[in-house]
Amino acid sequence: MKKNTILISLISANALLAAQPTIGDIQRQVQPPKEVERAINNAIPSIGEEPLKEPMMEESGKRIEVKGFKFSGVVHMSKDKLLSRIKGYVGQTHTFSDLQKMTSLITKAYREEGYFVARAYIPKQRMDEGILEIAIIEGNYGAFHLKNSSLVSNERVQGMLESATRENVISTHTLERAMLLINDTPGVNVTGADVKPGENVGTSDFEMKTEASNPYSAYIVGDNYGSKYTGRHRVNVGVSANSPLGYGDKFGINGVLSSTTDLKNGKVYYNFPVMDNGLRGEVSASRTTYSLAEEYKALDALGHSTTLEASLSYPLIRTRLESLHLSLGYAHKKMQDEIESTNDVTKKDSNALSIGANYLKHHTLFGLNSTLSSELKLTKGVLDSPSNSDTDGAYAKVAGSVEHTMAFSPQYTLTTSLRFQHALGNKNLDGSEDFSLGGAYGVRAFPDGEHSAENGYILGAELFYTLPSFEAITHKASLFADTGYATMQNENGTQESRQLSDIGIGYQASYKQFFGKAQIARVIGGDKVESESERSTKLLVQLGFVY
Repeated sequence: MKKNTILISLISANALLAAQPTIGDIQRQVQPPKEVERAINNAIPSIGEEPLKEPMMEESGKRIEVKGFKFSGVVHMSKDKLLSRIKGYVGQTHTFSDLQKMTSLITKAYREEGYFVARAYIPKQRMDEGILEIAIIEGNYGAFHLKNSSLVSNERVQGMLESATRENVISTHTLERAMLLINDTPGVNVTGADVKPGENVGTSDFEMKTEASNPYSAYIVGDNYGSKYTGRHRVNVGVSANSPLGYGDKFGINGVLSSTTDLKNGKVYYNFPVMDNGLRGEVSASRTTYSLAEEYKALDALGHSTTLEASLSYPLIRTRLESLHLSLGYAHKKMQDEIESTNDVTKKDSNALSIGANYLKHHTLFGLNSTLSSELKLTKGVLDSPSNSDTDGAYAKVAGSVEHTMAFSPQYTLTTSLRFQHALGNKNLDGSEDFSLGGAYGVRAFPDGEHSAENGYILGAELFYTLPSFEAITHKASLFADTGYATMQNENGTQESRQLSDIGIGYQASYKQFFGKAQIARVIGGDKVESESERSTKLLVQLGFVY
């Protein structure tokens, strides 16, 4: 009886600090570090185009009256747009040289739209009623001659190249897409491209060269981003094999381990091409286990989760300046929390479908180089949680993010961001689906897991100053501010809405494949740290190696 009384006292005391972490809270701590995400490879070789020739001169000086124009061979351009380029020539008499200038203007209009082998010319004709015909050869794909020394089979690379021919017109849009899809494929990069005359009139052949990327990728990252109750210091490790089966697939494993071993996570995944048009699939399985230390150690609180996932992604738009990826996913989760001291076990499982879109655009804003990235995801699922009627059953939520980076100069860059989530319907979500305000990627002065709820947002702004590099070390300093708000979908009196804010300074550096980051964040505003011992300043440190 005395032992139970002590345990109840411990539980009550900790409840005054914060709700006891569960497997749902723990799962949000085991995502791979954002710093090891590889940049999209937009480096593709330039393809030469036939230079526009000077108009031919006719020695006779004969003049032709032009009352109007008609076009032949136009499929992919607007005839009205072409006509607008030469309408000033209507109702006048022209020399043969003038006619050649007209065809150059039409050819230039095609080149500006990316049809880099298109050509306009004056065919032999009888000008009935003064109407001049201008013929256009837009250019069709001939054959792709591939020199492939990559980790991906000739058939797979050839298939991705030939996916460009489905529109049957040569343009930078179709060819650039094909080359970028190849670069997005593990194990291969496009290193050369040249255009040659095709066997048939109006066609062009292409000589393409591809080489191997690294056969393996790996990272190891250490940080102090973890929770006080499962281990502050953590190590993240990941390794993957690029195109191990020779068709652009990828096999990888990654995991997280806290210094106290109270948190363990492992994931294995396999990513593979489904079609030559960029459609890819992925299947994965992960396992997370935890045990609580510090104030909760006497409870012998522990838990685990198993997650099975399958997804498809498709690049609806893929250019060097803009991309839009659509995704469809399914996830099955089995979760369990246990307090061994009281033999209290809570089990739950969920099945969820999600659809999403990920958009990236490089552009200029007010004359400044800028990058916009955004993500939106809708999730609908069913949770089986007999012990909690508030969250049991069907649920739905929408979540997203927007980030914008603007370069004021080579030294100064401003990044602003917004992350948000909103539950649909008058239904609270399980902790594994909640939105958390704290952590290294949230309001940084607060611990990971500080105030989680169904609905919320986080706004952030960070001004970077690039410092002079030395000895191959690149580094920059920053000033940042974050603010976030979260509230429950269906208020039940157990948790109130909170607004968390901070300001801070940061420093990050990289040397070859090594990188490091340090940030000092300070709480501002009325709300203080509640999930751990109260303090107003937090130091975040991260060191890593990426191969």
